[in-house]
Amino acid sequence: MDALEALDAASRVDLDAYSKPQLRLLMAKAQELVERATNEINDRGCAFPARLAPLVTQWLPLEDVGAALSSSKQWRATSEWAFQLVAARSGVAGAAGVPWRDVVKADAAPRWTGEVDPDTGRIGILRPDSGDSTGTRATMMRGAVITGGYSDDNDIMARGTPLRVGRRRAWRLHMTRSDNIVDAVGFVITDPAQREILLAYHVNSSGCTYNEGYQWQREIRLFDDDDEEDLWAEDATLELSVELTGEKFQRELAVVLSDAEGRGIVGGTIDASWTNDFFRGQFMDFARRCGWTDFRVALEDLYVAPFVRIYDESTATVLRATSPANASPPRFSFPAGIGEA
Repeated sequence: MDALEALDAASRVDLDAYSKPQLRLLMAKAQELVERATNEINDRGCAFPARLAPLVTQWLPLEDVGAALSSSKQWRATSEWAFQLVAARSGVAGAAGVPWRDVVKADAAPRWTGEVDPDTGRIGILRPDSGDSTGTRATMMRGAVITGGYSDDNDIMARGTPLRVGRRRAWRLHMTRSDNIVDAVGFVITDPAQREILLAYHVNSSGCTYNEGYQWQREIRLFDDDDEEDLWAEDATLELSVELTGEKFQRELAVVLSDAEGRGIVGGTIDASWTNDFFRGQFMDFARRCGWTDFRVALEDLYVAPFVRIYDESTATVLRATSPANASPPRFSFPAGIGEA
């Protein structure tokens, strides 16, 4: 019997027959063994894969870098080098005295990056601090805060993140608006370059319909138009989460919008399966607009991003989510099909 087999057998021994002195001696021996094993591990040289930590982590998706560096003590020791390589890959410049981890984290922070043409659904580059005769749009906090401007509705989206199966994507949104103004909160699914929109789903602050007719937009209606009420206050903090679930050809999007305390405002699932005629047709048109001829592209190859429609002096701030949204029970569940009321 080797040492591991002896330890395994000893771990299953009934301790009722041992006296307290004997139990204390057993604990001392176990602690001594733990210390010896720990010292032996620390004294051994770095395993070959650990030496490759920065070379491996620089090609991982940013969200997985932290988990990879936590896999071993040796990998954690290379974190500064690894994040420097990640920054170089992304073209991010460092700053004197600022750790590379913080440089990468600041660059990856959510921010508003695109403006959607409501007629075509095509995404244009957001042009902050610009204006014309109708008004001025302004951004602050490195693009995390935006004011509508232009005395009109503004369809704005933030930088997206890969839509992976089983990965919850979540954002915190701080919204302000004037009385009697109807703004909207939702999300968009885009190509990885974030130039074309597959679909956008949003709910209006009134809970009713607002813009019907845009092919790329799907409105979530909670109330009849005669029964509208404010779903969130004129100054409100919201949490939005989206998660891709299901099997390959039976995908669903689980969506929850809640307030800052986790109370559900709207939640449910959207049928995003290939058997859904509407979704399949929309996806085919989306692929055509993207110039794709290889239809092996799937939902998990696309990106998801928060979306807002804000008017003139309304503002929207996008931040990382601080806690999982909890919509139990949700006030609305998307019906089967295209997700419209």
